[in-house]
Amino acid sequence: MVWIRIIIIYILLVYLWTGILKIFELSLNKYKRWFLKRVYSKQETYLIKNDIIKLVRTIKCEMFIEDKINKITPYFPYRLQQSYSDERLMFEIRKDYEVLFFYVKKLWPFKLINFLFIVLIFYFQTNIFDKLSHILNWKNIKSIGNPLPFIPSTIALILLIVAIYFTSRSGLFRKAKNKVKVEEIENKIKFHKENRIILSSLLYDGYKNIERMILKRKFIISQVNDIKKRTNLSFAWLEDLESIKELDEFISKSEKNNKDLFPFYLGIHHISFIKLDDLYREVFTQNKNRISKLNAVFLTKTHMESIIKNQYFHNNPNEKLNESLIISVKTLIYIEKYLNIINNQINKPHSIYSFFAFITNKDK
Repeated sequence: MVWIRIIIIYILLVYLWTGILKIFELSLNKYKRWFLKRVYSKQETYLIKNDIIKLVRTIKCEMFIEDKINKITPYFPYRLQQSYSDERLMFEIRKDYEVLFFYVKKLWPFKLINFLFIVLIFYFQTNIFDKLSHILNWKNIKSIGNPLPFIPSTIALILLIVAIYFTSRSGLFRKAKNKVKVEEIENKIKFHKENRIILSSLLYDGYKNIERMILKRKFIISQVNDIKKRTNLSFAWLEDLESIKELDEFISKSEKNNKDLFPFYLGIHHISFIKLDDLYREVFTQNKNRISKLNAVFLTKTHMESIIKNQYFHNNPNEKLNESLIISVKTLIYIEKYLNIINNQINKPHSIYSFFAFITNKDK
């Protein structure tokens, strides 16, 4: 019974491949957690030593490796669910869907078409390549006769079929869908053009704030540890960034007018886009909002004055401050990478497209 053997072998291969992928996925996530933990300890060491060069290099290395790992895991662009997350239901539902989709669309080698192809080979008990070579034999083609008289009628028939398709319900639906898609892409490009300008204005003062905090790290910790000095601790040397409010208003307006801007990957699946999307998607609640998170990223005067009053920070100021500084440096690197990618995408001309647009008059 050839059919039964084929089905049994196919099912075994499916289960074997699924198991291999699951082991691969678990191993990859375990390595990712180990790597991020190891590299963070290195970053903290370099921060304490005030070795900015090595700190930045390790963060860039982390960004590169995490980006590559994310691209070969089923959860991309979703993050791994954390134990403290309050979105467990959503994560589990999306995870199952994403894993199935990932297996079927990207790594699944035993698709139905392959299975049917194998069955047909066994069913006909013949060599397909011999049949094809016989059909494509020059004598067989020549016996058909002169095809030129049939060309005009064939072209007319093709044009008629195309016209019927484009005026049909399905054709009109796809035409409308393409039009909406073009509008969405235009809106995303407009969003990124304005977004990069605001981010660029934030970066300069953000760099100054973070660099000052790194230089005064030991001083701040010593002041916080001393209760008497803590009350007089001033952050007058830090700046509050007005562009943060401008950025928040811009994001809120974009969310309201066009929710499809989020996530704003624009077909670019880089880790920097994911990190910024996380930052921009900060949900407004009673305890936190996007402005406070942006203030934390750029270590503004308002942010530092508020956390000094927080008892949670006093429990372990050294560790908490190191963590804040590393997160801030990482975010600046993500922003720089994002700006580099998006500037290149928006400003760099595409010579092939420009040529075809010119000869077809599509650039008008």
